[in-house]
Amino acid sequence: MTRLIAWLAALLAAVAIAAGPVAAQNALQIFERDVKPQMELKKFTYGSARPLGDKGFVLTDVVAVTPADPKTGDKEATIRIDKVTVEETDIERWKKPKKGEPELAPRFLKMKLEGISGDDAAFHSLEPYGLPRVPADMAIDYRIDTATKTLTVNKFEMALRGQARLDLSAVIEGVDDKDNDLDGAQEKARLRTGAVTFEDTGGFLAKLLPALAKEEKTTPEAWVNVATMAIKGFATGQGPATQKVLDTLVSFISDWKAPKGPLTITVKPAATTGIGDLARIAMPNALTDVFGVTASYAGTREGASAGGAPMGQPSRRTTRPPAPSTDTDSDSKRPARTPRLTGQEAWNGVVGNTLTGRLDGKTYHLLIRKDGTASRLHDGEIEPGKWKAEDDKVCLKIGDDDRACYTVVTSGRTVTLTDSGGKGFRATLLTGNPRDL
Repeated sequence: MTRLIAWLAALLAAVAIAAGPVAAQNALQIFERDVKPQMELKKFTYGSARPLGDKGFVLTDVVAVTPADPKTGDKEATIRIDKVTVEETDIERWKKPKKGEPELAPRFLKMKLEGISGDDAAFHSLEPYGLPRVPADMAIDYRIDTATKTLTVNKFEMALRGQARLDLSAVIEGVDDKDNDLDGAQEKARLRTGAVTFEDTGGFLAKLLPALAKEEKTTPEAWVNVATMAIKGFATGQGPATQKVLDTLVSFISDWKAPKGPLTITVKPAATTGIGDLARIAMPNALTDVFGVTASYAGTREGASAGGAPMGQPSRRTTRPPAPSTDTDSDSKRPARTPRLTGQEAWNGVVGNTLTGRLDGKTYHLLIRKDGTASRLHDGEIEPGKWKAEDDKVCLKIGDDDRACYTVVTSGRTVTLTDSGGKGFRATLLTGNPRDL
């Protein structure tokens, strides 16, 4: 799937470069003379072309052949698209800059690709998992306000026909059309609003999960149980608004065999938020109070996220706990306390998950694997590492860092590691491997 997205990105750039000439008078002549030499494709043809207003165009039966590349196993790859509709695009920005001039990001693009297919392995990578080889559709609509440095993504949608659909939208501040430093851009960007919708339109999850689970010698039910119990653990001690969001997530995951409609997650923080703010997610009710997260799903069941054990503590039951006593002095009326775990018991809740925090002013993600290895993503680089439990401590060796041993304390999703000299670090625990390390 990663390779598929890479090819689509390359094709988007190529098609967008063609926007100006196709929409202009004598479009094909201008295209052949000025634009085609810039395209990093071995071949780019189309059956028909017509202008769409003064800023757009329509192409049909598009064929793009990418040159051999290590990413494709040193083989050429062919991408076909039934129809490309560009309603508007920042024409001049798609041209390669002259020597000494800065490369500027296009300020706007509204494009739809229908019937995407190809002969590269990425286009049929899901077939072994029981999913049919079907065309993909893609749509993108964004605009950068260069004065306020605000990126508005009205739509970024990818769909496998008859299988599944993913739709994203967002308003992001701090986006500079002149900034090509992706790592730096991530640090400066601030999310104002965002939304993601996933819709299973043809039994996508019911086909994919069993096949993936079988490959890992487990069952889809086991995976679903791990995911839902992690969410239930996070729900412990949270307020009604946060529990409502978590009820929605647990309900959707539990309905994986036949979801009752799309799942939509919306983020609208009280103040703009960036990557560095994610560490605050462990705070009680931060999900809703700080990040403004809401979720909607037609099959949401109230109380679906109840009955879990706090993060790091094994669950001893899967049913809803008894109703609290009506005695106003009863302990059941008091807010639940997050248990404090230490030593190996605490570390057991970390293994298989990811730690995140700040290092040298930048966000890091540290994956702790069950086999004793680790990977840290920091400042755009992934560093390998190892860990080993020794008595009541855990010793880490990451990248060029010196080997150090720590005592471990967890409280909910907060993990504190302290060395013999009293120094160490505090991190937030993220479930699984969200950064694909």
